[in-house]
Amino acid sequence: MNTKELHQLLENPNLIKASQLKEINQLCDKYPYVQALHTLKLVALKKNHSFEYQKYIQKTICYTRHRNILKTYIQNSENNTKHLYKENPIEENLNTKKKNTWEKADLINTFIKNNPKIPTLPPQEHQENEDLMADIDLEKDDQAFITETLAKTYLKQNQLDKAIEAYRLLCLKNPEKSSYFEQEIEKIKGLKN
Repeated sequence: MNTKELHQLLENPNLIKASQLKEINQLCDKYPYVQALHTLKLVALKKNHSFEYQKYIQKTICYTRHRNILKTYIQNSENNTKHLYKENPIEENLNTKKKNTWEKADLINTFIKNNPKIPTLPPQEHQENEDLMADIDLEKDDQAFITETLAKTYLKQNQLDKAIEAYRLLCLKNPEKSSYFEQEIEKIKGLKN
């Protein structure tokens, strides 16, 4: 088999004859790392309905760098259409990357040309910091939000009356810890005096 015949078979695997399988086998043995030969042998095995076909698929996959090309090649040989093996998948991938790069560059250039601005909000009157806790009346529905942490926070902020009130409410909420809360109330009263 000469190179011209081999190229013809690669371009159109439907031209493979049963008699050429032996030559393709010899070429595969002589050049074991040429993926095109293994692919051609696989197509020839399939065309001849060989029992070795299923077993040889795995070997061909091992030698094939681009499995999607192998799949396309086999499908095209089944559908009696010409194979797209002439196309270089690496070149096709590079063309896709270049196209994406140009699209991104165009998007950036369009953004720069439009020079978009983020609208600024009109200035609001600045209110002085006020005590947000001043409006809270501990005797209303907010009692559910009273925790030991809040009582300790009041104590750290030196809001002793609020801390005492918080501990009293905690005594009512948690009777099992009421003795502890009573001790805290006494400590705060001692700080107050």
